[in-house]
Amino acid sequence: MRAWWTSFSSRLQTSGSGRQLAVIPLIAAVLFGLFMLPRASVPDTVPLPAIDQRAIERVLEADHALALAARSGALAGELRALGTMIRDFHTLEAKDAPASELYEARRKMDVTFATAHGLGNSQLLKLRAAHTDEFVQAVDQFRKAGEETPELAALGGAFVRRMRREGWCEGHSLALGDRELRVFYKQMWSTVLGLADNPEFKLTIDEQRVIYAFYLTHAHAPEHLRATFAAARERAKTTEECASLAEGERMASDGWRIEKVTRLEAIDPSYPAHFARGVLHFQRGRFGAAADSFQAHLQAHPSGPLSLRAQFHLRAALHAER
Repeated sequence: MRAWWTSFSSRLQTSGSGRQLAVIPLIAAVLFGLFMLPRASVPDTVPLPAIDQRAIERVLEADHALALAARSGALAGELRALGTMIRDFHTLEAKDAPASELYEARRKMDVTFATAHGLGNSQLLKLRAAHTDEFVQAVDQFRKAGEETPELAALGGAFVRRMRREGWCEGHSLALGDRELRVFYKQMWSTVLGLADNPEFKLTIDEQRVIYAFYLTHAHAPEHLRATFAAARERAKTTEECASLAEGERMASDGWRIEKVTRLEAIDPSYPAHFARGVLHFQRGRFGAAADSFQAHLQAHPSGPLSLRAQFHLRAALHAER
């Protein structure tokens, strides 16, 4: 195209005709307009939440300072007792202990927590930070040696078993990096003690973005369907059956991601949820729903970094629907 334009404009200039020269801007405008017309483009990428890396670093520095204060001997006896109760409960969980033993360990932990909570949230935050550091170190040892140590069990309970069930751990290789490990563990620790909704223990918006970025890039079918797919794969006898199961599992995974997109939208209004749903609906073959989602994105964001792509994807969805 560039060579043609160069040759064409050269011929017009050498002709000496002012009228012909005047045609050049008009043709250029027409060609530019053609290039800018929305074209059909199949969507294939779900946008990830925008994580403020410096904000994450500030949280990490604050947590390290709290952990250091805890290790320096600043923890009261009630907090050390709570730490012991938490470790006992998780150790039993890792062993898949009987429900009666877990119930008793949980009861003791709750009683100890009631006492420790009276010391204030600032002291509990130190204990959480110390446990988080120790947990990441224990996971790092698991990655290197492939062994689930008593320390990892005491801090993470059935963590490795859950990761394998989710499909995020193969052998001793984990899909989660240290950043994801820290955020997931802090959320788990606070949830176990009923503190997840306490403003001082809630994850920051950027920590939550870390969680959802991981979800969107490591999707799987919902838990109640994973066992069904696994059993069906064992019974499958033909290539066609295996391919059909793989496609069904992929669609179920995309449905799981749609649920995560909706949850992310509720906590992060800056996330382009309509665009993300459009991509996922398209990949599931729900072209009408995809078109509606891309139109909703364009109505909310007529201009912006994703607007042109949304126009292209909208055309593809409308074409596929027809």
